[in-house]
Amino acid sequence: MSVNQWGTVNQWSASIVLPIVDAGVNLTGTIGDTVTISGATASDYDSLLWTCESGQSPTFSDATVLNPDVTFNESGLHVLRLTATNADGSAFDELSATVQAVDTTKPVITLLGSASVTITEGDTYTDAGATALDDTDGDITANIVTVNPVDVNTPATYIVTYNVSDAAGNAADEVARTVVVEAEVIPNQPPTANAGPDQSVAAGVLVQVSASGSSDGDGTIVGYKWRETTNSGITLSSTTAENISFTSPVSDTAQTVTLELIVTDDDGVDSAPVYVDFNIAAEVVIPTFSSNVIINNRYVPDGDHYVSIIIEGKCIYDNTVNFNKGIALIEVVDYDKNTPWKGLVISDQVPNSDSLGDWIFGVTI
Repeated sequence: MSVNQWGTVNQWSASIVLPIVDAGVNLTGTIGDTVTISGATASDYDSLLWTCESGQSPTFSDATVLNPDVTFNESGLHVLRLTATNADGSAFDELSATVQAVDTTKPVITLLGSASVTITEGDTYTDAGATALDDTDGDITANIVTVNPVDVNTPATYIVTYNVSDAAGNAADEVARTVVVEAEVIPNQPPTANAGPDQSVAAGVLVQVSASGSSDGDGTIVGYKWRETTNSGITLSSTTAENISFTSPVSDTAQTVTLELIVTDDDGVDSAPVYVDFNIAAEVVIPTFSSNVIINNRYVPDGDHYVSIIIEGKCIYDNTVNFNKGIALIEVVDYDKNTPWKGLVISDQVPNSDSLGDWIFGVTI
């Protein structure tokens, strides 16, 4: 308002020009971060001032410049205001800054399935895996690093480990699973007894028997059990040795001696019994003479006659004998008088005496 030359008052309206301001782009950060505000512009201003309108107290490197650095000391959504002022007034613009607390919490790994697994050598092993959760990053299972050394073909105890870290670098506590691969247990197989082949032996001889042909495919043989099953009266040299013997029985008739063998392995398992036969020949009991034999028969003409002495079908004397008045003397050694004579036949073939044939003589010892 002014006074002109005529003494009257002049009035007019001047135009008001306020600053134009743009606070720039929104920000993100973490407590303790220092971030440079970028993109802020202003015109027609005399002064600038940055303030926080959301209650926090960030630190500006210089709150009076367009693009200062700002350090966040608290978490949460910050509203930062840029106010530009001139003589006509002021104008402002705001940006938001999302500030997160410092992530110091470790993620957590959870095993799926049992913490201890036992399998048999050669089995298939499929690991059940694990899950991982983080309070900031959420489900980070896909980031788990699994170390699985299990070799199903080598019996041993293996440790499978699981590790993961979140975006802030916090490492979870390692989780582990124990996998035991046990050796395949093959059931013990009984041993096989072998007493050797059947034998044909004479009477009264030493007979050797061996179980050395016995075998145990998954261990060793530690025991032998022998017994006779035919009650012949023989005596075994041992009933528990690998190799045994006995004297074959003497009889005037052929007979069979049968032995049974059972072997035992180092797991205490017995074999099936096996049997071996010993075919014993008959032994003709032939007496021997310790004095002379006198043949006395009054019908035999004097002179030399052929005489055979036969006992049990075996000839013990076969030669000519001189008869004198029906008596002949035969010299034979080693006769045992206590041995019974069985089937003694003394025959004389007299030349030209077809009508006489074979003669049976009385015998005087």
